[in-house]
Amino acid sequence: MAGCAQMQNAPRRFWIKGQKHSHQSLVKQLGPAPLRCPVHRALRVTTRAAQPQCQPVITPGQRPATPSAGSPATAACKPARTDLLRLTSAPPFAKARQRIRHLLSNVEQALIMSQVSPQATATKTVAETAFEARFSPRLVAAETYHDPNDVILFMHIPKTAGMSVGKALQEAFDIFHPVSWENTNQSFRNKTRKALYRRSDAANPCRQVLMGHFAWSDVMYWRHQELPLKCATIIRDPLDRFVSNYRYNTSDKHPQHEAFAARYPTLESYARVLPYDYQLSLMAGAFYSFDHALEKLNAAYSFIGVTEHLGASLQHFRRSHGLAELTEHRENTGNQAKAAEDIPDAVRNIVGEKSRNDARLHQLARRCYG
Repeated sequence: MAGCAQMQNAPRRFWIKGQKHSHQSLVKQLGPAPLRCPVHRALRVTTRAAQPQCQPVITPGQRPATPSAGSPATAACKPARTDLLRLTSAPPFAKARQRIRHLLSNVEQALIMSQVSPQATATKTVAETAFEARFSPRLVAAETYHDPNDVILFMHIPKTAGMSVGKALQEAFDIFHPVSWENTNQSFRNKTRKALYRRSDAANPCRQVLMGHFAWSDVMYWRHQELPLKCATIIRDPLDRFVSNYRYNTSDKHPQHEAFAARYPTLESYARVLPYDYQLSLMAGAFYSFDHALEKLNAAYSFIGVTEHLGASLQHFRRSHGLAELTEHRENTGNQAKAAEDIPDAVRNIVGEKSRNDARLHQLARRCYG
């Protein structure tokens, strides 16, 4: 095909020259002949990989037949897909991808950008790939989110090691603004106004962080005004977090534990009033799909850690934001090591049914640190 560079002698670079071509017209020009360059092969492979099974190339007049999982036609896609990942791992790929992006669907773009095993590539979405690119310690360069005069809104989701993180943040930031849990909305707005006023003194920059039990609706009050605020948080396995929260609320450490225990005498009674996707709803508000929620997180947050990898999460936060050393403290641990060991199946089922997207988010974030 005219306009495609022949890459046999330089397999790590490819591009499309000349005018733009639609994916359909490009494939039409290729015809049934074997692919003649890596760009052709990459485009054809991404189309195949997006389908449940790889389809063979069909010559005119030939009846299409779907090969079985172990057939040669299906197996033939595997080395080609490996070539695609090898080609796209080269440094010039980012520029090349911009040139051919209009030829690819969202699924195809995700396949090219993921640079992981073929099995993971076939199921990862664009939003999940973008999430990893934004939050994974392996992919985020040092001081990517550094700002000598920034204001970070650290959302404290109950029982996600927030007290431990709070102590570390007090040591790392110039100014720490704790948000009151008794009147969260008003306290959050007052503390944010104070932080923004302090930030306006450009001659004396300082790094500030607000931390408390505020939610997405509180954050959006300020983001609608296009203010330079970054969000951050720590998440936890949904079942472990739920059990830990119940046990803390019924212990004498909680000031209203007697009233709470009277209202929710069992774990199951508390599970029945658990909001759907409690953590993700706090972080991103309402959403119509998991990918939509990830898009909102990618736009608003610069850090998402996990309780199970707290030390690694804090080190990534320090490195990506250019902070001083963050010391891992242990607070309110109690008897949480066996948080979900002796939980009735009924409670597990209820929490699992109400936390499907929370669980997906936790698994995705945990893979970033695993």
